[in-house]
Amino acid sequence: MSDHIYSYEIRPLPEAPVEIGELVAKDMDDAKRQLRVRYLCPQLPRDTRIINKAEEEKEAARTRSAKLRNLLRVLAAHHAWLRGETGGERADLSGLDLTDVDLKGADLTDADFAGTDLSGADLRESKLVRANLREAFLRSADLRESNLTGADLSDADLRDCDLRGATLESTDFWRANFRGCAIEPHVLHRALGCKSATT
Repeated sequence: MSDHIYSYEIRPLPEAPVEIGELVAKDMDDAKRQLRVRYLCPQLPRDTRIINKAEEEKEAARTRSAKLRNLLRVLAAHHAWLRGETGGERADLSGLDLTDVDLKGADLTDADFAGTDLSGADLRESKLVRANLREAFLRSADLRESNLTGADLSDADLRDCDLRGATLESTDFWRANFRGCAIEPHVLHRALGCKSATT
């Protein structure tokens, strides 16, 4: 039987802080035994957490795979909707976790991303015309050369995202957070309707 890596969280005493660490064990029973020996306790506290890291990673991979399959189905239906085909449906991806997703070059016209987490997403050259991105999380997202004409980005988190070369005509940036965002100043001023400085 091969050894596995387990991560754990344990509070040895009620008033003590939670201790976090890793150990190598043959199975869950062996991991529990090692912790009992390490912390000199006949029984582990009830709130002790022990996780097989390999199993956790497999489950995370399965979850991500299912999420991507669902995303592909939604996008296929959306593209059919854009073409006016029977069975097509506007993409409703509101409130989902789409962190680090690759949507480069995708036609997302009129798609609903309200409250969606798109942190780290690759949206280069994507078409987000009139897309609803209200309160979306786009931190560190790559939006270079994307088309955001008429999109709603009000209250969106755009910290550290890249908007260089993006088309921002009639884009709603009401109360959006631009901290650390890469964007040409004149483009941002035009998008926000700022008046030119006079001398």
